[in-house]
Amino acid sequence: MSERLSPDPEQAPAQPIAVLDLAKHRLVELGIYTSETFPEALNGADFEKVGLPIFGGCEVCMASVAAYNAYPTQTGYLRCEDCTDDLGYATAEEANAAIFGGGDVA
Repeated sequence: MSERLSPDPEQAPAQPIAVLDLAKHRLVELGIYTSETFPEALNGADFEKVGLPIFGGCEVCMASVAAYNAYPTQTGYLRCEDCTDDLGYATAEEANAAIFGGGDVA
């Protein structure tokens, strides 16, 4: 993985965030849920509210991916874990700022 995701070469590389992690972050950031009202399971409508896909395909290998194993990348497309390389985002905050400008859903 990249130095951006793991600044210490002796450490194991950090796992990039998945679409599910970003969706949870945006649902709270946009005030749709709070820590007290967050549901045990999300549905397609929740992903639609925050402008994220629940299913897709890997940009590189075309594998089917879902929110839990799809990684948003700096290319603007989803990738699976094997193809993410160093193009994933280390945190939901970083991904949100890069993808959505850190603001509300348009």
